[in-house]
Amino acid sequence: METPQGREPISSSQKPTNPALFFAEWSSTKKHFEFYDKTSKVNVALPLPFAFLPVFEMTTLKGYNHKEGKSYWSNEVKNTQTDKFTVMSKNNLTKEIKTEFVGLYSEIKNLIDGKANYTKSIYVGVKDSQGVLQLANLQISTSSLGSWIKFAAANDLSKIAVQVASFTNEQNGAVHFTAPVYTALPVTPQVDAQAVALQKKVKEYIAEYLAYQATLSGQEHETQFKSPEPQAQAWEQPA
Repeated sequence: METPQGREPISSSQKPTNPALFFAEWSSTKKHFEFYDKTSKVNVALPLPFAFLPVFEMTTLKGYNHKEGKSYWSNEVKNTQTDKFTVMSKNNLTKEIKTEFVGLYSEIKNLIDGKANYTKSIYVGVKDSQGVLQLANLQISTSSLGSWIKFAAANDLSKIAVQVASFTNEQNGAVHFTAPVYTALPVTPQVDAQAVALQKKVKEYIAEYLAYQATLSGQEHETQFKSPEPQAQAWEQPA
């Protein structure tokens, strides 16, 4: 009997591709957000003023320990109180990748100190050179995290855009650093409609991503970062 060939497998262990064009983070020394472009192998600056429209939030753990010569990262989770992190490491000398810690944030918080930082993974819309929203991701941690948490608590992120046009000079003991200043911008109905479409795209990806994570059962896994093509432009306030 001939076997039908029309359907694809009903389940898949293939990791879904993250739809974000780039993953940017705050550079305390350069005083702007930037991302690493894997194609050109350079850091690309997102100069101030830089604006974005939040559409979805996850949490991850990531960092680098200079003494160990290891990079650390984890999966993304929705709820840090109920969802477990799997923290991976990569030895920059031997290239060995292994699982370091598994557990709720409260269970591994002390273990990851000096290795991986609590990081908000914010999926955002940014305008390209034609003024069209493109999907990107901001990895907000360390010096950019405190001001973000305060800003998010004081604003309804579903109704505004966010602009970073300045920064503050901060100090923690002997350590000097800069922190971005987040301010709210109004959003036109047209731009908000684009953001709704991006949000739907992210939600579909997150659903696939979490389903994939559930199939790993403790196997090693690594977050994939996509390099960007279009550079974000400053947000245009509606007239």
